[in-house]
Amino acid sequence: MKSVWVILVNYKNYELTIECVESLRKSKSDNLHIVVVDNNSPDNSYEQLTEKLPDEIIIKSEENNGFSAGNNIGIKYALEHNADYIMLLNNDTVIDEAMIDQLLSKADDLTVTVPKMYYYSQPETIWYAGGTINKKIGKTYHIGENKHDDGSFDEQKYVAFATGCCIMMSREVIQKVGLWDEAYFLYWEDVDYSFRLAEAGIKILYVPEARLWHKVNASTGSSSPLTVYYATRNRMYVMKKYKFPITAWIYFYLTRSIYLVKNIFMKNDNQYILRAMRAYRDKKTGKCEM
Repeated sequence: MKSVWVILVNYKNYELTIECVESLRKSKSDNLHIVVVDNNSPDNSYEQLTEKLPDEIIIKSEENNGFSAGNNIGIKYALEHNADYIMLLNNDTVIDEAMIDQLLSKADDLTVTVPKMYYYSQPETIWYAGGTINKKIGKTYHIGENKHDDGSFDEQKYVAFATGCCIMMSREVIQKVGLWDEAYFLYWEDVDYSFRLAEAGIKILYVPEARLWHKVNASTGSSSPLTVYYATRNRMYVMKKYKFPITAWIYFYLTRSIYLVKNIFMKNDNQYILRAMRAYRDKKTGKCEM
């Protein structure tokens, strides 16, 4: 039976990680290994994880170099220990007990698989039922987002965008495509990886019967300085790297200008969006001290 190694990245949220692991332990998968990478949390996350998850593999990164870096540590460990398949999973999720086997049954050396994802706070409302990338305006979309699950999104199909929240990959896929790009630190690295999968001839298959529930933005917040900075800067990097058309840049600068003006009237701080745009101009990548 093929082995599946699940990689979780923790940063200052060991309670979320423990709950996620507890749901993984209920999985019907028989050959499952769990690796938790603590991204050098400044709290006592590592100690809590090692104490409360004694049967799992807990690795502490020497420093926090972001989402991709944490996942890469886990991926390399799994590959070194002969993993057949690797599943990246956000630590702020709870999975259905059959999800792993359902994703595994459809994955192969030319196909990665992704599940249907719901809001944890609204268990029948879809967060992701596959994803698309609109290069004309430089945005990604979750199919079915905020829709009640009435069966309309139960068709298995190939999609263009795999969110890093959950993705099942064979070791051959990873060896062909490579590790995740650590230059992003946070956000848009999954868009980058989706493009790289396509370039390598790897398809992304949405498997609707596989399900999880996501505590959306539990770790970072939807409008935190962290989110605003990295989502802005990294979107520009992706648009440049994958040669998005001029319409995407026009749309980006138009919407950012509206956002900046709106913030002035609402007396919100614009420094992080402006810092992000300067960082792109100055070719700064990786972590930014907030």
